[in-house]
Amino acid sequence: MNDTSVPAEALAMIGKEAVPQSCEVTKTAIRRFAQAIGNADPVYVDEEYARTTRWGGIVAPPTFFFALGYYDDAAGIRLREDGRPTGSELDVPLPVSRTVGGASSVEFGVPARPGDVITMRKRVADVYSKEGKSGTLYFTVVETTYTNQRGELVARERASFIER
Repeated sequence: MNDTSVPAEALAMIGKEAVPQSCEVTKTAIRRFAQAIGNADPVYVDEEYARTTRWGGIVAPPTFFFALGYYDDAAGIRLREDGRPTGSELDVPLPVSRTVGGASSVEFGVPARPGDVITMRKRVADVYSKEGKSGTLYFTVVETTYTNQRGELVARERASFIER
């Protein structure tokens, strides 16, 4: 079905991928993330204990990958008043002024470990619209895949953003 209310420039973004970004996982980052989410499981911080588990060493909490998306070298990205990024590679050109996060689904793979180099690949998976009570709502779906240096899936997230 052809969605005529979505600008052609926005529809052309479907399938567009951002330049992959990679970062190394450290014990410190894992410890800080576990502390930030209030999870005191020793498998995240105690090497001796972690060796006795099925993992055989320290691993990151399953949602650790969320923190990997916040790079301090993203100088070209700016936030609008509503918090929507603008100026990024995946800035979908829509006639909107407000954005709110919608649904998110996650597929988990192998846990991240200290020393892993995680590569994050983002792409626009879909852009579509629906008519709401107050007018047209636009939906942007972004899929982000996280893999380690062995090419193993760490996580895959599909996140939708509702814009008007």
